[in-house]
Amino acid sequence: MKLPHWQHFLSLEKDFVETVEYVELSDENALTYSIAYTKLYLAICSETDVIAKLVCKKNQ
Repeated sequence: MKLPHWQHFLSLEKDFVETVEYVELSDENALTYSIAYTKLYLAICSETDVIAKLVCKKNQ
């Protein structure tokens, strides 16, 4: 796979956009809790960590 991190980002973005069908993005829904949001949040944070480590390793 050429750009695996980009493909993963696109997949996460698609998953997030799908949640908007159920919970509208608005201030009124700021405190909405969902297992789907928790899973997305953890996956996004994990991918951010992986990319940050790669960037740091490359800049050493």
